[in-house]
Amino acid sequence: MNNIWFSADWHFSKWSKRKEELQYDIKKDRDILRKYASSVDKDDIFIFLGDLTEVRDDNPRLVKRCIEQIKELPGNKIFIRGNNDIESDDYYINHLGFLACYDNLEVDNFIFTHEPIQINEGQINIHGHIHGCKTYWNCDAKNHVDTYIKLFNNYPIKIGPLLYKGNCIDKELIEDGVMVEKLKSSLFGYVNRLKGLE
Repeated sequence: MNNIWFSADWHFSKWSKRKEELQYDIKKDRDILRKYASSVDKDDIFIFLGDLTEVRDDNPRLVKRCIEQIKELPGNKIFIRGNNDIESDDYYINHLGFLACYDNLEVDNFIFTHEPIQINEGQINIHGHIHGCKTYWNCDAKNHVDTYIKLFNNYPIKIGPLLYKGNCIDKELIEDGVMVEKLKSSLFGYVNRLKGLE
């Protein structure tokens, strides 16, 4: 079976401070695109967990060029909207090539969101938004895992390593591999339905 990948908080139009003036970090944007393309295969699933970019008319040409390249990235891409994702669903689907766009997505015992949320016992929340912060200010950290791109050196991360590296994940939920395999099966079935293959 193919892989499931995650990432969040690319912030392609985010300013970075260098010396005295503010500039866009094109080098970071290109690094993210290159590392994605070297990791995710065409039949894999990629779930982006928000804050891709705040698409604006004043984005510099080089940022716009990086954003346009997202459509060419391999994989079955699903978009979870973040607080900086201000465009219509149509933009993310038809212009950037995502299969679907949601505020959140629940599959089996997993809930995919941008901001961490309260969950029930036995659920796992995979999210972005907190940028690697160790403190959760809006919910208990148990069974939450952050997919902030810089935590993984600008690479997307597979579901298995993501969960096993998650310090707050109840390892009893995932140690036999059943929960993860069920998620993989459910997500690939879901993607096939989105593509009209089932």
